[in-house]
Amino acid sequence: MPDAHVQRLLRIPGIGKAVAFTIRLEVDDIARFPDERHFFSYCRLVPGADNSGGRVRSKPSKEGNVYLKIAFSHAGVRAVQYYDEIRDYYRRLKRKKPEAVARTLVAKEIARIAYFVMRKEEDFNGRFKGKTLVRLKSEQWPLLPSPDA
Repeated sequence: MPDAHVQRLLRIPGIGKAVAFTIRLEVDDIARFPDERHFFSYCRLVPGADNSGGRVRSKPSKEGNVYLKIAFSHAGVRAVQYYDEIRDYYRRLKRKKPEAVARTLVAKEIARIAYFVMRKEEDFNGRFKGKTLVRLKSEQWPLLPSPDA
């Protein structure tokens, strides 16, 4: 049976049932992350550092939770697919950055929303990067039995 966190996560663009349960089960207690930056790092949504000899290079991070990386990446792809405002943001990013980086930045924004939804225990406010989404998801699950049943 889904708890309140799963119900709130389902309202976020791109997050379906499987992704919501994955996020909920892999995060467990959101209070263990002091801020969103620690959460992004745990979700593998920030580049790792390879520092040597005074040079700083970025590389894909191998530390953190691979399942959260996959879940938020999938949510980002679905959000770009179905929400015009998120698609516009993705296209703006893609003009300046490689496609993989643009996808990760969309996933990171969805992770930011998920972090604050779970942390504050409030419903998703319908905004993405300061823009109000035209389409909002309705409460989908669990389906309650009809009164006639």
